[in-house]
Amino acid sequence: MHDPVRALREHIAFNKPGKGEALFSHTIRSSRRPLTLRAFTVRIRALAAEFNFGTPSGHSLRIGSLLCYALNGFSLADCMVKGRWHSQSSFQLYLRKHADVLQPHLVVLPHVWDDIQRAMMQSQAQVVPQSTASSAEPAHAARRDLSHAR
Repeated sequence: MHDPVRALREHIAFNKPGKGEALFSHTIRSSRRPLTLRAFTVRIRALAAEFNFGTPSGHSLRIGSLLCYALNGFSLADCMVKGRWHSQSSFQLYLRKHADVLQPHLVVLPHVWDDIQRAMMQSQAQVVPQSTASSAEPAHAARRDLSHAR
């Protein structure tokens, strides 16, 4: 099935999540339960194997959801909350590490790509504390150190 709206409608019709339940609730042995990460991952891997896809990782879902949110106009702050990053520094580091994946998709939204580049530069500034660069050391030497911190 390639239509996510249809898939969601079929899920709701089949599993009938009740008011106040998680959207992806289901019944196991007469007990209503929310879909767990483990159950979701097991199912995704089974589907990937059935259709001869490579085994997806949790990272695939995380980078994909970040990209989806960014392309749909969510701010980086909202992306951070939705992705459950607990600190801004870890989120910025993630952006920096995965810029090569994000960039080709986000060039169509220059304002979003600019925000991501700003966040990446902030994370680079945090890699080398100001106290490590002596006042006698030229500025380009500190930049050179940052370029190798990837």
